Amino acid sequence: MTIDTLPDDGAPQRVTVRPARMQDMRLIQAHIRSLSPASRRNRFLGPCLSGRLPHSPSAATSLFLISLTVVSI
Repeated sequence: MTIDTLPDDGAPQRVTVRPARMQDMRLIQAHIRSLSPASRRNRFLGPCLSGRLPHSPSAATSLFLISLTVVSI
């Protein structure tokens, strides 16, 4: 899936993303745990507040998209 974005610096980008897979979960969990409590609250406001992912594999992977490429347009 490709998404066109307009970051704060005003330079448009095209980002290619894919749904997270089960093999991505360890890296995602590590990233969530590295965030401050305020960052976790601001980003997720829900099931990830504790740094844990939902127990259902389908629920866990549906929460995240993985960025594959970012290209200036």
